[in-house]
Amino acid sequence: MNRGELLKPDWVANADVTGGFLFETTIHMFDMMRFLFGEVRLMHAFGSRHEYAEIDDFSVLLQFETGLHATFASSADASWLFPFERVEVFCHHATVATREMETLICSDSLDGHNIEQSMHQLPKEEKWGYAQEDRAFIDAIVNGSPAAVTAFDGLKSVELVEACYEAVNSGNPIQFANASLEETSFKRN
Repeated sequence: MNRGELLKPDWVANADVTGGFLFETTIHMFDMMRFLFGEVRLMHAFGSRHEYAEIDDFSVLLQFETGLHATFASSADASWLFPFERVEVFCHHATVATREMETLICSDSLDGHNIEQSMHQLPKEEKWGYAQEDRAFIDAIVNGSPAAVTAFDGLKSVELVEACYEAVNSGNPIQFANASLEETSFKRN
């Protein structure tokens, strides 16, 4: 995930307001990785400052409790080269890749054949998931359906971002514990 700058609006570069670049922008990607792959077991993170007073470049290695692992990069001082967000998932000679919320590409063979689905023509509310979020929220209230996203999900995203900063600042990997809602979910190695 790359952001071209932390200049507009002015407050995005103010860590006292946002909590830092990862809270301002990247927290959503941590949330998505947890949604897709489960709880994080171990995190190694590296960061550096280039353009801003705060850490603006991150490289993160994650190991999930499922045994899956991920490589994650986020930069606040990149350009606005499209796509700013990209997710690539590889397994069993198959790949699924996104380019923003514009295109989904799937390949499930070794012959290079792929299927591309474009979301370019969808309204922003559908493409970015806002309409689906609204429907799920209303359904939870009106019909008593389980909430699609819980406060616990939000807490876990915050903990992942805090752990990332801790790993960068300490130079040590972060080992996550299986924790209940009342416990802290990570500890320093």
